[in-house]
Amino acid sequence: MSSQDIDSIVQEQGIANNQSQITGTSTPAEDVEEQRAQDIFRDLKEDAKWGKDADTQKKAIRGLSKMGTPALSSLMEILLVLIPGEIKSYCQDAIEKLDSLQQSEMKKNTKTIK
Repeated sequence: MSSQDIDSIVQEQGIANNQSQITGTSTPAEDVEEQRAQDIFRDLKEDAKWGKDADTQKKAIRGLSKMGTPALSSLMEILLVLIPGEIKSYCQDAIEKLDSLQQSEMKKNTKTIK
């Protein structure tokens, strides 16, 4: 989505850069981007669970795993609904990689604090 698209959405909503009409600290454009990111996340999660074929499910799992450790709980949720097979193994591998990444980040942060 281009910044021009975002600006037109903001103007249509009648909040064109008027901070007094917005609750919170984000701008209308940031709100739109945040909503877009949430929609993408939700769509990937749904495709991973209920995708029309294995390639669609793998692509969605790969997309979620690229989002890093915040997607870990969603991948675990997805794992619960998948039937045993190739896709479930693919999801388990993604979870293991993210879990390993999370643990190495924690170790790195612990060393930094000391």
